Amino acid sequence: MVVRNGFRYGYAFLESIRSALNLCEVVHVADGFSDDGTFEALQAFAADEPRLRLTRSRWPTSGGGGVPIRVALNSLRRTLTAPVLFQFDASDILPPESAPRIRELPLLYPDREIFALPYRQFLGRYWFNEEFRFRLVRNLRTVEVLWDGWTLGYHLGFSDLVQRPQLRRLLRRAALALFQDRVAVDLPEQWINLPRPISHFYGLFPDAFLEKMRHKSWMQGNPEYRGLTAEDPHVQSLLDRYHVTGEYDRFWEQMLELQRQRRTHGVPFNKEFLYSRYVPDDQQPTVLTGVLGAAQYGPVTHVPAGAPPGRPGLPRTLPPRPALVHPPFLGGTWASTK
Repeated sequence: MVVRNGFRYGYAFLESIRSALNLCEVVHVADGFSDDGTFEALQAFAADEPRLRLTRSRWPTSGGGGVPIRVALNSLRRTLTAPVLFQFDASDILPPESAPRIRELPLLYPDREIFALPYRQFLGRYWFNEEFRFRLVRNLRTVEVLWDGWTLGYHLGFSDLVQRPQLRRLLRRAALALFQDRVAVDLPEQWINLPRPISHFYGLFPDAFLEKMRHKSWMQGNPEYRGLTAEDPHVQSLLDRYHVTGEYDRFWEQMLELQRQRRTHGVPFNKEFLYSRYVPDDQQPTVLTGVLGAAQYGPVTHVPAGAPPGRPGLPRTLPPRPALVHPPFLGGTWASTK
């Protein structure tokens, strides 16, 4: 995991790590020199969980298109030696019932190198998008994190292109355009359905989410993100109303509706917000009990006047340690604060 200021930007990283431990033998976390209590919380977690390995690393201070996250993730990834890796965001929650299915994939598909897994994205309790992401990979030098950590893929240098296996793969891809699925069986990718998709919580805490999106608009250079920050007067109005009423679900419902309205006025629109569906707590990950619906996550330096009560401070008890039941081929996970 690479994480920086997880509390400030509203990433439920402790619960994310807990869910990943249901799958992986070791979880690697590189803190980006957080100054909001994130690293101290990780140290407390690691003191009770020997499978959590902590380091610290400096993130690049410039570069759009997700460069800081991509560089940090790939730097950590190159230090890992396990034969199979699972990249996990600090905002991802892995359903425990899907862990056994993921664990058996490298054995079921010995000729596949990267696996696409289903993800559902949430704003609060609202599911608004579903997609596949390449996140489970064999530990190959030619496989790297792409863009802002959204997915993984092949990064081939010239020396790789003259190797016979890579040339064969390129020819197969060219043939795929002509012969379709008759050659698709020879490709290294595999798409997988799970008993329950992985949940990606794009936003959990209103104030922290808007601050995160302001930061992302710089880090990724995406103008669409500006419509998801308090710099937009309509968004600020929704936030002010939330501070008065404390209506958590209503805030996210109105945020999604605002994005849909923007499309009708010709404003750049993120296609992910085309639809949404409310998911009640009894269908949400149990690891988020006490987190989902709160106003804040962990230590904060400022709470807006009139803000509803949140989840103050660090958890009183650390997440319980899951039983170690994994075969040795699955050795690590790392995550990004996207």
